[in-house]
Amino acid sequence: MSGYRIMFNGRYGIAWLVITITVLAGCASSEARATGERQFKWKEGKVYDGNTIIARFDIKSMSFSEVKLKPGGKVLIDEWSIYWSKGTRCKTVLNDKFSVDDSKPNCLKMHIESRSRGHQHYSKSVISISYDKELRTYVYEVKTQLRTNRYREQRFLQRPPKDFARIVFREPDKPYKQYVYQGRAGEWIKVPLNYLLTPDKFDMCFKRGNAVTAMFNPAGDENPVIELTGLTPQNAAAGCVLPWPAPTLFLVKSRQVIWPCGQLMDPACYKIYCYDKKRLEGIVRTAKARKYSSEEVAEYDRPRFEAGKVNDFEEAIGLDKATRSGFWTFAGDMGLTCWSRKVGYKSRSSLKCGDTTKAADCRWEIAPPDAGPKLLPGKHYVLSAYIKTEKLEGEGAYVVCVPGKGITPITSKKITGVNDWQKVSITIPAGKTARTAHIQLRHKGKGISYFDRVRLEPVSAK
Repeated sequence: MSGYRIMFNGRYGIAWLVITITVLAGCASSEARATGERQFKWKEGKVYDGNTIIARFDIKSMSFSEVKLKPGGKVLIDEWSIYWSKGTRCKTVLNDKFSVDDSKPNCLKMHIESRSRGHQHYSKSVISISYDKELRTYVYEVKTQLRTNRYREQRFLQRPPKDFARIVFREPDKPYKQYVYQGRAGEWIKVPLNYLLTPDKFDMCFKRGNAVTAMFNPAGDENPVIELTGLTPQNAAAGCVLPWPAPTLFLVKSRQVIWPCGQLMDPACYKIYCYDKKRLEGIVRTAKARKYSSEEVAEYDRPRFEAGKVNDFEEAIGLDKATRSGFWTFAGDMGLTCWSRKVGYKSRSSLKCGDTTKAADCRWEIAPPDAGPKLLPGKHYVLSAYIKTEKLEGEGAYVVCVPGKGITPITSKKITGVNDWQKVSITIPAGKTARTAHIQLRHKGKGISYFDRVRLEPVSAK
């Protein structure tokens, strides 16, 4: 059997091709694969198992794409970065050295050294791709570290966190049903999909010093698993962050280690693979939803979205429930929006935006995006809401609807000044196909605005 290694030096633009000849005795290729043996190969940016592409890797972007975790399975990861980053200044995407060793058929190794544009941050990573016979899954193991000049941008670097991986899971035909992870005490915990909050508020916090697993269970037999390993008491500040949209995951480190050579070093180790169906079902069955305190619920909970009904923002989605039902969440100028429990139009609650001392640009919208109201073909709709304003200067408060992907937004009348509750509405023309409406409650300017009784209903064409 022939194998080869590709070695690339980005600094000098020189590449070498090293060909090796290995003599194998015993079983033929088909017999080896029947017993679970794999034959990993690398060719032109693609990782092969036999003649099947199981992943692609782009040196320029330092990222994988179209990653499969099961032999013969579907793509589960659309994008997976290998670089370190904290904003744009600490982003090690410029390749210095890159080599692949596929001389051993049952394990492929990638060696990567890269740097940031300012030459102040350097990362070194080793990626091993193998196969677990018991779980019948590919195992992608990454050992990576970030080195930084101790005396340059030290104050900037002392601020956590830094990402060492960004993983975008492919959304299957049905949305992900469960997000489960292993907490500090070793128990499995369900994560409510409410945009900002995991059971440990913003990060998934893991038990120190042990291998821990964050698991994402989509609809189907295949389920991506992230296992953080190699944590030590001196460098255990690793965690996961679930931003929006939820199928995206950031792996984060927030502590540096000062080495005698005068450099800061961040090591990180993790694996990506799948569980078998039996183990998956057992974990999901025993996983618990965390119970939140009344203070946490008051601060972090979100009002429920109700399609086909009047949204008066009285009912919460519930932080201790793992659910993908729709809810209202804010965006834009954080800290200048809240769920008001004191002001409402014929109710106790409303959605509040703005500040009397400075201009704000913020909005409320429905999440997840696919949970928005559905527009049936051939039907006209009216979107209405009640708006109250207090000394609002600027563009004002108004309602926006995008009635389908790529369609021009429709905007209501804009309310400014001092006003008691006023009803605004917009008419959405009938479409030829079914669509999902994207609704926004917008606030732009200095002052306060409240939104209540939002409703989308079909009407007869005039």
